[in-house]
Amino acid sequence: MISIIDLINDASISMNDQYVLECIRNGFLNAKSNDAYNLNAPNKKNPSMGQAQLLIKLLKNKTNGFFVECGALDGETRSNTLYMERFLVGKVSLLKLILLITESWRQKIGKLGRYLPALALNPIPVTFEMRRNQGRIAKNQGNRSVKRGEVQVQCFPLYSILLALNQTVVDYFSLDVEGAELGVLRTIPFDKIDIKTLSVEFIHSAEGKAAIREHMEDRGYKMVQEITHPDWLANDFIFVKESLLV
Repeated sequence: MISIIDLINDASISMNDQYVLECIRNGFLNAKSNDAYNLNAPNKKNPSMGQAQLLIKLLKNKTNGFFVECGALDGETRSNTLYMERFLVGKVSLLKLILLITESWRQKIGKLGRYLPALALNPIPVTFEMRRNQGRIAKNQGNRSVKRGEVQVQCFPLYSILLALNQTVVDYFSLDVEGAELGVLRTIPFDKIDIKTLSVEFIHSAEGKAAIREHMEDRGYKMVQEITHPDWLANDFIFVKESLLV
C-alpha cells in the first residue's frame, strides 16, 4: 500500500495538492508548547546583522504582521525575526523554517510561532549537512547512506506550507539557505502569495547575485539596500514590493 509520504513525494504532485496540505497540517505543524525562552544571550534584543533593523523601519514598526524566517539556524544566532517574536508578543504571527530541529534548538522555543523541519524546492526527503553555523542541503543526494554529521528530513515548498496555514500574506520573508535562494524564489507564485518585503542572501548563489536581483525585479520588487558585514555574517539584498513604495 502506498503511504501518504510516498504519495506526496511523487515528482508530479502539485504544491497545492490537498494531500500535501493535509500532510503538513497533521504531521509537521507544531505550535510552541512552552512559555519561556532558553537563550544563550537573553540580553541581546536584536541578533540580526542589520536586516531586521531595516525591515522594521520599512514596515513602520508593524506589530500585527506575519513573518517568515527560512534559515533560522538555532532559532537565536543572527536571527532576523527573534526581536519581532520576543518584543511584539501577542501581536505578531511568526513562522520559522529550519532544515534541522535539534533538541538543543527546541529548548529555545518561546510562546509564538510554528516550526517545520525543512523548506525546499519540492515535497521530498533530503539529506542535510549539519554544520556549526552553515547547515545546508547536501549536494549529493540520491540513494546513499547518511554520513556522520548528516540527517534526512522531509521537505516542502514554501507555497505549500503557507497554504497549509491558510496564510497568503507575508509581511517579511527572511531567506538564507546557503546557495538555494534563487531555487526557492522560483517556486513561489508571487501572483498568489503577497510577500511585501524580503531579505535574501546572495553570496553563495551559483547563478550569481545579479540573477537573484533580476528575478525579483521582474516580479515587481525593488532592491532598496544591500546589507553586508566584514566577517561575512551578512550578505543580503533587501527587497520591497514596488506598490508599497508609491
